[in-house]
Amino acid sequence: MTLPESIDVRGIRNRLHFSQDRFADAFGLSVDAVRHWESGRRNPEAAARALLMVISHDPQLVMRALAQSQPSETSPSRVGKTTARRGKAKTASVA
Repeated sequence: MTLPESIDVRGIRNRLHFSQDRFADAFGLSVDAVRHWESGRRNPEAAARALLMVISHDPQLVMRALAQSQPSETSPSRVGKTTARRGKAKTASVA
């Protein structure tokens, strides 16, 4: 598959009725990057264009995926979690 050389970032954002700040925050982008792309000062790199295409197609999917990738502070499956056993600190390796 070939990615398009340009993508209408402002159009995608406007369809979602998001401000530049909200769009950047929702999809893990910098506000400066969004502003530069929309003004034409910069063109998104290939990875950003791919993400923007997915956002354009299914923004809710991207937001759900990004929300699931946020580590939970109470998650018991964090790698490198320290546990105490018989008075010794031990680092548990969780797969």
